[in-house]
Amino acid sequence: MKCPQCGTELPEGASFCGECGTKLEPRAAGSGDVKPPADAPKEAPKGWQYNTGVRIALGIVGVLLIVMGVMRIVSGLGGGVTRGVPKQDVAKVDERYVNADGHLMMRAFMELSGQEVIDQLEAAGYTRVEDEEGNVGWRREGGAGAVTGHQGDEAAAAAVDFSGFEPGGGDVPTYYVIAYDDSYRSPAEAMDAICGVEPDARNDYSDEYSFAQLTSSSGARFFCQTSYNETTKSAILFNEASVNDGFFGEYESFDELCEDVFDSADSSGDEELGEDLDKLTTTELDEAKKDEAKDTKAEAKKDDADKGDAKGKDAKKDADKTTSVEPPATATEECLDEYGNPTAYAISELSGADLVQLLESQGFTFHEDEDGFENADGTWFGVVDEEFVGLTPSQIEALGTDGGTKSILYMLRTAQYQTGREVMKGVVKCVTEDVALVDDNRGFAVVYGPSMREYFMTLAYGEADNDVFTVTWFSNDAIASGVFNKVTNYGTDDYKDLGDSVAEVWQNLVGTSVGDYVREHPLE
Repeated sequence: MKCPQCGTELPEGASFCGECGTKLEPRAAGSGDVKPPADAPKEAPKGWQYNTGVRIALGIVGVLLIVMGVMRIVSGLGGGVTRGVPKQDVAKVDERYVNADGHLMMRAFMELSGQEVIDQLEAAGYTRVEDEEGNVGWRREGGAGAVTGHQGDEAAAAAVDFSGFEPGGGDVPTYYVIAYDDSYRSPAEAMDAICGVEPDARNDYSDEYSFAQLTSSSGARFFCQTSYNETTKSAILFNEASVNDGFFGEYESFDELCEDVFDSADSSGDEELGEDLDKLTTTELDEAKKDEAKDTKAEAKKDDADKGDAKGKDAKKDADKTTSVEPPATATEECLDEYGNPTAYAISELSGADLVQLLESQGFTFHEDEDGFENADGTWFGVVDEEFVGLTPSQIEALGTDGGTKSILYMLRTAQYQTGREVMKGVVKCVTEDVALVDDNRGFAVVYGPSMREYFMTLAYGEADNDVFTVTWFSNDAIASGVFNKVTNYGTDDYKDLGDSVAEVWQNLVGTSVGDYVREHPLE
């Protein structure tokens, strides 16, 4: 008999074609078929293993699988990122563990196993990230924020794959980190949004750090810290085992740590907590940066000390001082107000070295403990960085005209004037583009030097400081770098971003465009 599909000669009574695999229908009775005896052994069908079409298809599938595997490996090596294989049944976002902003909350780490945490991360749009050293974390879609898990003692607590973690880390020293970038504008706001549970105790310690004690449904205890500063915007959750294991040095137990942080008589941040609590505030990299900055300032101060009496550092603050230092050749009468204080004109037009020489020519002496210059009348002038630490004379001398850096501001504190309006008139001495007086003692101004360097000027008044007026000048570049938003509280309580230019800050604070207000609030 022949196969009706491919014509191959087949044994009589065959059920399948051995060449193409076609199933053969039994012939009708009387067609001449000869049936084999009932007990005769039947020849085993060769089936699909001889089907040429099927073999080709399987070969193609095999090649595709190999290509896909190679592509995935290459993709993983490129940039040091390996993304997890998408699940067919990704877990749904559980609002108990993911907040409205799409951030995973601390409650997830406290209540869920590591794999269950990963399920929630994937459901919320996070993807797996692995660096060249094998440290594994999870990053939000679009690159914002990151989540990492850490186990082991402090020295070995590198980010690890936490898929095998027990809820809260169990009895193993464990902590988790959530980087929230600029999603929240203060540590207290981040604590509200990221906890997920009501704290047993809480201390909004400062504008940079908040602390909380949390308890899971199983009774496990955790210490949570949120940070908001120039280098760190994150939340960290430590389980009790990590604290008891000596992670915080001087704190030998979880209870001792919490007693120091939460049972302090003064929780406003004025009272110093144990020095080892500083380990909460930054990553090792941030600590290294801080140490480097401290070393730089210490070296600069040592350089100033080596200059001896030329800078007058050993003079007493309240001593009358006569000086033979001449003003710099670049200085003009617009560089000083009637009391011999530097003006906006001087800040705009003088180099750092000339500014120091101008101050010394007017009897100002640098005092390390005051982080600035002071004269016999008690007037203080300083060039301050974003941490409100005053630059030393040698550091100021290294600055070019207009500061030469985006992260500094200029400050003058004086009690020589009677009203804020007089201060504004006295310490500008250059073009006033706009001025807004909140009252007779407080206000803002936009001023320009002859070189058209633009400054946003703020005026504050403090009766508690013996009627001292504080004037601060921010260059347009300083505002663009974020210094203004960081060091002022002119925004709302949640540290609203007031803009990254003089024009934007003016619009947001005053409500009008620059140039529209001065006619109603003239200084003259």
